[in-house]
Amino acid sequence: MINYKTPQKYLLLAIPIAILLGIVIGLLFNTTFLKPTVTIAAIIMIYAMMIGINFKELTQIKNSKVIYLATLYNFTIVPIIAYAIGKIILIEHDMMFAGLLLIASFPTSGMTISWTAMQKGNVSSAIKLTISSLLIGTIFAPFYLSKIIGESIDINIISIISKIALVVLVPILLGHVTYKILLRRYTIAQFKEQIKPNLSSLSVWSMLYLVFVSISMKANALITDPIHLIYSFITIIVFYVLIYTITVTIAKFVFKRENAIVFINSIVLRNLSIALGIAFTTFGPQAALIITIGYMVQQQSFALYVKILETLKERERNIQNASRKN
Repeated sequence: MINYKTPQKYLLLAIPIAILLGIVIGLLFNTTFLKPTVTIAAIIMIYAMMIGINFKELTQIKNSKVIYLATLYNFTIVPIIAYAIGKIILIEHDMMFAGLLLIASFPTSGMTISWTAMQKGNVSSAIKLTISSLLIGTIFAPFYLSKIIGESIDINIISIISKIALVVLVPILLGHVTYKILLRRYTIAQFKEQIKPNLSSLSVWSMLYLVFVSISMKANALITDPIHLIYSFITIIVFYVLIYTITVTIAKFVFKRENAIVFINSIVLRNLSIALGIAFTTFGPQAALIITIGYMVQQQSFALYVKILETLKERERNIQNASRKN
């Protein structure tokens, strides 16, 4: 039965459906009148994500090695990889290059925490990385964009900073205030059980709305000239293949299992919701398109990655059981 929480449960299907609806509706109607609603949707999406975030976690530094290395990797190696890919593949597609840089600028998300918990990794470090990466990304993103593509696109860094402040910092503040108000009525356990699941669904619905609007506004161009769609898929696939390969290799040799999980998850699971919100409100549908494709590839690739891990664990258990019998 379809209900309010259905898209969150079936996100792997919800995103392609939103894309398909965007194309169909965009071909039938002019949806540019929806553009003024984009900023509101982006704020709602991030606001819902921020309610319940405990910023005091940042003051409790444990397992600092994985936190420092993941942060260094996320804000040096990943942007360098994105820059190299952009210069090779997107040299003539500046707005899409901007979208790729936004993906590189905002690592970790709520999914990082959820998957780390499910895989029995270091959840405390995952929470700290999610919060700190959001704050650092907010500071670094305008300068990455200005320095890397500022020559190709007329970028007003003050305008970008103000957009990021509106789309990210305002929802963070509102989310923190809302959480404090809710805790006057609910316990933390009640909040997590009764309130938070609904907020997560609201964030997903807002994200799907942004995907729908961004695709519908480019529907005619995607059908008549699908080059942007093709370039988006190629770029995102290359980006994630490189990220997975390098990250998993480092984690295997540097960390024990618990910290290796959070290291990998904090890097390969980018905060595409925030990237999408900023992309659409600042650079438009082309930048949003590549991030929309990023949603599809990130979700599918991580599901495949987890399945491969489970298969390898099962094989290892079978080998151990066989050796014990012998």
